Amino acid sequence: MRTYNGLTHLLRHTDADLTAGQSHVARLLGLHAAPPGAMWELSLYAGGVGISDKLALAVPAAAVDLAALARHLRLRSVAAFDDPDELAWLVGKDEDQPIDEAVAAFLTAERREFQPTPGPEVWFAAESDVNHWEAVWVADGLVAFLLFDQG
Repeated sequence: MRTYNGLTHLLRHTDADLTAGQSHVARLLGLHAAPPGAMWELSLYAGGVGISDKLALAVPAAAVDLAALARHLRLRSVAAFDDPDELAWLVGKDEDQPIDEAVAAFLTAERREFQPTPGPEVWFAAESDVNHWEAVWVADGLVAFLLFDQG
């Protein structure tokens, strides 16, 4: 249960106590425990204006079943996204800009320093929009995950 106290709670993989962060990571990935080598930054806010969560995660690719993760998060490739116009608006695509280029620029701007630069394999949660989106990509031996939720 969330506490609507107007405070932002930050959890990082560099914290002295990793328990809460590992729990969130495991839940996000649909696992029983956070994979070894997981790196994360979770910013969780709940207050009078609602919630505002920003989550960044990177885990070794060998520690993740990508097909299971795709099912758990209901991921769609950029090419197979249910509403291409919604995705284009979300990532700020210019009219004559290729969608892959816009997605890469968007994720590069949003990612944390411990996450790799996005490669060609990128997926978004099927219901992603400007108020809630989830993105996953694989690069440099890592599976990277970003989530933004506001409401």
